[in-house]
Amino acid sequence: MHRILTLLFCMFLAVTNAQALECQLLSIPTLVFGIYDPLAPRPLESSTQLQIECQAATSGEQAAFRISLIGATSSGAVRVLQGRSSNDQLTFSLYRDPRLSIALADDGWIAINDTVVGRKIFIIPLFGQIFAGQHQAGAGNYYANILLTLNY
Repeated sequence: MHRILTLLFCMFLAVTNAQALECQLLSIPTLVFGIYDPLAPRPLESSTQLQIECQAATSGEQAAFRISLIGATSSGAVRVLQGRSSNDQLTFSLYRDPRLSIALADDGWIAINDTVVGRKIFIIPLFGQIFAGQHQAGAGNYYANILLTLNY
C-alpha cells in the first residue's frame, strides 16, 4: 500500500477593467487531499473555497467577474499532480459542484454576477477528486500549481 500526501496549491492574478469596483482574493486557496491509497476502490475527494471581497464605489454596483483556473492539465478537465519523478503522477479533476458533475476544464471558468452594496464577500466552493486505481504512483508528496485569474 502506498501512502501519498497530496497538496494542490493555487497562485493568484487579478485583472481589472475600468469599473469602480475593487475586488481581491482574501486568501490563497489550498486543496488538501490527504492520504491516497491506490488500492482503494473509491476516488479521494476534497474541497476548499475561494473568498473574494468586492468593494463598490457606488451603492448597488453590479459585480460581474470570471474566475479561471489554468494549469496542470493533461486534456480537457483532467489535471495532473506531479510527484518526485516524471513517472510519478496522479490524475485529478476540479469541480464547481459537490456532486462533481460540473468539471472545470483548463479553458473553463466560473462566472459570478451579483449586486454589491458597499462591501460583499463572495464564497465560491471548489471541489477536487483524485481518480481511484492509479497503481503506478509511488509514495511521496504530489502537487500542482494552478493559476487562478479573477477578471472583473
